[in-house]
Amino acid sequence: METLADAIRDYKAEIQRVLQVGYAVWDDLVDRVEREEAAAKRRQETAQTCDFYDEQIWTFLVGCAYALAPSGPTQLAAQLIESQAVSTCTAIWFEVQPRSPR
Repeated sequence: METLADAIRDYKAEIQRVLQVGYAVWDDLVDRVEREEAAAKRRQETAQTCDFYDEQIWTFLVGCAYALAPSGPTQLAAQLIESQAVSTCTAIWFEVQPRSPR
């Protein structure tokens, strides 16, 4: 079964046409997804709770998912402002901040 990190690598060109990561380093983000998946798998195998806790990674994954959807940027904008009256959007920006202290 393909992992999220593998899928992101496979669709990198398509995602990057829409998702702009700014100062973040694309490969570092994908590597973090891969590490989270591996940690989650280890926790599952030992019956521990899986939490996939890194909120930057969740934000990145949501951006990737919307980037692959046909009208993803517009759909995301509509969700964020809770309105259907959104003009066409063509890009999603991933704003990275320093790592959370958690």
